[in-house]
Amino acid sequence: MRRSLGEERWKQVVAWCRLTVADPGVVLAHGAAGLGAFVVEPGSGRSDLLVGEDACAAPWYFDLGWVVGELVELQWQLGGDKESWQALTSALFEGYGRELGQEWKSMAALRILLHVHDIAAYVDDFDRGFDHYCDFLRFLVDLPQNEDSEDSKDEAQGQ
Repeated sequence: MRRSLGEERWKQVVAWCRLTVADPGVVLAHGAAGLGAFVVEPGSGRSDLLVGEDACAAPWYFDLGWVVGELVELQWQLGGDKESWQALTSALFEGYGRELGQEWKSMAALRILLHVHDIAAYVDDFDRGFDHYCDFLRFLVDLPQNEDSEDSKDEAQGQ
């Protein structure tokens, strides 16, 4: 992964990780809250998020960024209507009560890196998809640092 991303991108990803870990403004976080742990009751729309095993102290944007990372990855993998994907992200922000700033990109990249690690560690013959993930991570890291607009999130979700 490091060779594929190149030293400058790798340094950026490591810096994002260090900033997140060193952030003193921690809250009780679900710690890797994911769409796979989100259960919706058909008909009523009642929902629950199954959490517990990954609960941790982390910056407020960790949980929110983790789920945005999942949405970005799913849209990248599945394609589809950009506006519909953005509506999901907007609903998430509305429900959470705040939006991510620049953190969306770093949290998405860190989440996808962990996903790549998990796949590489637990799935045989993962190397077939390795370049695919590296291309997407290069895209995320290369987005301009000051990009904080809906357009940049739309662009990432469209990849």
